[in-house]
Formats: sequence, C-alpha cells, structure tokens
Amino acid sequence: VRWRLARTLKELADEEKAAGQAGGSDGARKAAKQREKSLMLESLGAAREAVDLDGDQFGAHKWYAIALSITSAYDGVRAAIEQSFTVREHFEAAVRLAPADATSRHLLGLWFYEVAGLSWATRKVAAALFATPPTGSHAEALAHFEAAEALSPGFYLKNQVCLAKCSLALKDKPAARRWLASAAAMAPKSADDEASLAEAKKLLASL
Repeated sequence: VRWRLARTLKELADEEKAAGQAGGSDGARKAAKQREKSLMLESLGAAREAVDLDGDQFGAHKWYAIALSITSAYDGVRAAIEQSFTVREHFEAAVRLAPADATSRHLLGLWFYEVAGLSWATRKVAAALFATPPTGSHAEALAHFEAAEALSPGFYLKNQVCLAKCSLALKDKPAARRWLASAAAMAPKSADDEASLAEAKKLLASL
C-alpha cells in the first residue's frame, strides 16, 4: 500500500533529521539535511499516488497531508500558505473516512493550532496573496484535540500538551495545569514523546 510507503519514508526522513541535529561536521549535517529532504519528497510522491489510486483510504489522505505540509515549506512562506488549504482538506478527508482514528483528529487540530499561531508578518503576507487566507482559532484547535483525546485517552503525549497550550491561549490556566500534570505523568515511548514530556514539565513549572 502506497500510503504505508509514504509513512516509512517519513520515518526515515525523521532519522536523517535527528542525525543532522546530533552534531558532526557542517558537511555531514548538510548531507543529512539533503537526504531528509529527498526522502520527504519521495514520501510526498508515494502519498499522492496513494490518493490517486484509492481516494477512500484514510491513510492515503493523512500521509499526503503530512508530507505536503512539510515539503511545501521547502519553497518558502508563500508556497506553505498556498498549500495549507490542501493540507486541511486532506486531514478533513482522513477524519471523515476514519472518524475513530484519534491521530487524524489530532493532526487536524494541529493544523488549526498552527494557523491560529501565525505571526503578524505571515498573516500580512497571506492577506496580500489570497482573497481568503487560511483561518483557524485556538478554540477550534482545542475542540479537535479534545475529540482526539475522547476517542483514545492518553494515546499521544503531545495531544495533551497541545490541549494545555490551547487552554493557555484561551486563558484557562486550571485546564492547562490539569493537562500538563497528566502529560508529565505519562511514560514516553518515543523521541517525540521525550520532547513533549520535557515541554510539559517546563510549562507546568512556569505556571
């Protein structure tokens, strides 16, 4: 299945990204970054083929949206903003096709969270380029993160951190503390979880 290939290529790209951040010479870091980019573009191609071959597979839409979100940034702010509409459409398709998949719902929430957090300068660029720029709010992001958590409680440490960050953005410190305390008590299962755990502990200590 092509979307599974896209997922595997994304995982390999993540390994190259970690290798590039681990240190070494400038040449080694540059080579790792180039391999990461090459793998992500290959992932995008595989995911696009998956959508074209079977548009009813939620995994095809999910991994196409993930790959497109990452690779569009290679071409600058304008390309990333332009492709953001397509990214949202495919995350929405994944949620529609697999309403019980907590990860798809989390990713849709992450889209709204990132759009809600766009800088003033990026918003000005978007407004200048598009009649209807992408819009999203922390309240919308929170609703998707809550839905993901309801589908599979504790499925992803980062989802609880995102719930806390949305709560903070919406001036709800008690809710933020609850989610951060919950996240801080979870056992990490991956490098991504380790990073989210560290963020949860740091935010909790600051409140």
